[in-house]
Amino acid sequence: MSDNMVGLATRSRRPNLHFHILVGRPDKVEVADNELLMTLGGIKSHVPITNVFGDMPEKDDLIFVCLSYDKKRFLTAGSVPLPLDQRTVFEAFYSCPDKGWRHDPVSMAKRIVDNRILWPSAPNGRPRKKTFREELQSEFTGFSSYVGFTRDGTMELTNLFSVDVPVSFPKPSYTISILVEQASEQNSLVVDYFAGSGTTAHAVMNLNREEGSNRKYILVEMADYFDTVLKPRIQKVAYSDKWKDGRPVLPENGQIQLFDTTGQSHMFQYVRLESYDDVFHNIRFRAKSGPQLNFLEQLPDYFLSYKLEHETGGSPGLLDLEQFQRPFEYQLLVTGSDGVLEPQTVDLAATFNFLIGLAVHTTRHYEYQGQPYARVCGAMPDGQRVCVLWRNVLPIAQLDAERDWALAHVLHDVAYDRLYVNGENTLPGALLIEDEFKRRMFQGAR
Repeated sequence: MSDNMVGLATRSRRPNLHFHILVGRPDKVEVADNELLMTLGGIKSHVPITNVFGDMPEKDDLIFVCLSYDKKRFLTAGSVPLPLDQRTVFEAFYSCPDKGWRHDPVSMAKRIVDNRILWPSAPNGRPRKKTFREELQSEFTGFSSYVGFTRDGTMELTNLFSVDVPVSFPKPSYTISILVEQASEQNSLVVDYFAGSGTTAHAVMNLNREEGSNRKYILVEMADYFDTVLKPRIQKVAYSDKWKDGRPVLPENGQIQLFDTTGQSHMFQYVRLESYDDVFHNIRFRAKSGPQLNFLEQLPDYFLSYKLEHETGGSPGLLDLEQFQRPFEYQLLVTGSDGVLEPQTVDLAATFNFLIGLAVHTTRHYEYQGQPYARVCGAMPDGQRVCVLWRNVLPIAQLDAERDWALAHVLHDVAYDRLYVNGENTLPGALLIEDEFKRRMFQGAR
């Protein structure tokens, strides 16, 4: 972090904001020589009585202690009151944030005993300042001015990848973290339509790691460095929050221990959208000739419309229904980063989920007669339960046997209001995926 940042505290400039908070139930509590003596989390602490706030803590109380940054001095202490929302306050060691706390140990202690601290929903989160609605001067949260430097963003990427990356003027993640923290709640969805190198995802992941929050993100990016920078960056940040020369940094003691890891459980999905060029590259004309087409060639506008509507049917980019017979092998020609057209397999199942607005709850994979079988279950916006089956279509003579197997092994443990299946089948009440797919894909198109 740059020393020239405005509005951010550093340990050298604001040491009184850099301390740790230990919360737990003591093994014993006593007062001697004007000090509160107790053993908390295996740590023997002694705090001057003048720095104990609220009622004098007792043995069965949940107690907090503010420790100096070097963990050698005990600054303030007191009992943790029951939160107004009845949430659990975890017995945990809340380490000092990189930027320090917003209050010194005395102010922090006063806020804790006055129930003015919002405790995190997980022991690895971070306590936060609580502000009541009637205290707000505006419905909008204000924040101080600050400056972020792209050189810090460039250094951040260099540490992650060990080489220069082809991204101009990347923003540092700490800058975006401040904006996201100020403008969102702990369960908010953050959207960045110009994702660049993925700084927004990096910032959201850091906040989730620090606060124990559950923010999610959606990124949109069309540049070629999606595969070489953005996606690998998210994977690296999920593994560790500290990198140097393309390698994760070990803890200060040089030893990796069970609870020392700075990684996090993280899952993300990325979707490639079909471009206009992809559509054109996948148009196929059926070769026909004769008096009718010769006549239509005299009417250029109508001829083009006729050709596009009738003579390009079955083109992969315009939905090739024949490929639905083997849906796991549906392919389109896609231009790669090197400009070369290459066949790419399309995820028809995910595309269909998006088309019908299905909120997916479970996806399971099976095998029938050596062929792949997939079941997707979820809910529609109106609450209807939907089940979608994808499989390679079998000859007509085998459909009844397949139906019996599917009812016994695939559909036996799921309840649904609507069932979609691709290709010819004999499952009771099943709707054809192809019909709904085509209707949704071209709805409103002329």
